[in-house]
Amino acid sequence: MELNWDSLISPVDRATFERDYFARKPLSLNARGLPTCGLETIEGWRKLLAGQAVRRQGQRTVVDLDPNRPRTDVLAPELEDLLAQGGPLIVNGVNLMNPAVQKLADAIAAGLGGRAVVNGYISPNRKDALDLHADDHEVVVLQLCGTKHWTVGTKIVRGLAHSSLFAIDNASVTQLARERDQFRNIDLEEGGLLYVPRGLAHRATAQDTYSIHLSVGVFRATGLDFAEFVLKYLIGDIAVRDYFAHPGRSGITPAHTEFMDSIAEKLAVLARDEQLRSRFLELRQREAGLGEPKDT
Repeated sequence: MELNWDSLISPVDRATFERDYFARKPLSLNARGLPTCGLETIEGWRKLLAGQAVRRQGQRTVVDLDPNRPRTDVLAPELEDLLAQGGPLIVNGVNLMNPAVQKLADAIAAGLGGRAVVNGYISPNRKDALDLHADDHEVVVLQLCGTKHWTVGTKIVRGLAHSSLFAIDNASVTQLARERDQFRNIDLEEGGLLYVPRGLAHRATAQDTYSIHLSVGVFRATGLDFAEFVLKYLIGDIAVRDYFAHPGRSGITPAHTEFMDSIAEKLAVLARDEQLRSRFLELRQREAGLGEPKDT
């Protein structure tokens, strides 16, 4: 069977997914039988993690996979101990070093229309992978080993979006979810797939044995992405870097108004430029694996 988004979510078809689930509500599909990627066992992770560096993120142990690090058979002692216990461990960038996972990521990216990154979570019995939280991107979970109990909210927090201009206040989102949300329970079995929309609070807990799952984060373009794209071109205009008139003490003067109007007009012209719009869309298509841009 060809590996693509349609085959991964079958028997749900793409039109139904876009209409009923995307950015609206979770979708869980058990008894899937996912393509083999070699990370279904702890031994597979030992091979992947050999030679990689470890860091601490609060109370959690994290590995940021670096394909440029020299290959070795030596596993960091901390990782050896954690893997022997079945975690907890977070591994970022799994697709960068596993071709089979990259193919899965490519299929999901093309299906959801965004850039995909893949992180791995190994969790011991009755332990959470992460605390209750909501993400600023779409999430597709692939359960490789064991069973994971998911607590998923029903109320999407709008406005969560990835941006280079500001950071998401996830603590406030989490508190809001705890106070106002109602949660449903989903048990995701080995080979299962779970889609969690952006902005929906969730938490996952391993069940009777250790659990291994991949989390595919998909960043689909938002209005912020387009605004930032246009802003880069505006910044390139030397005239925008001119001084404002002296602020004075009498409020906005005609000189202030004229200068701000000129900047607003420049922004409007750029945002309406058909070539820039096409370039933006081509870049997004490339990120999702849907085509090559004509001009980068």
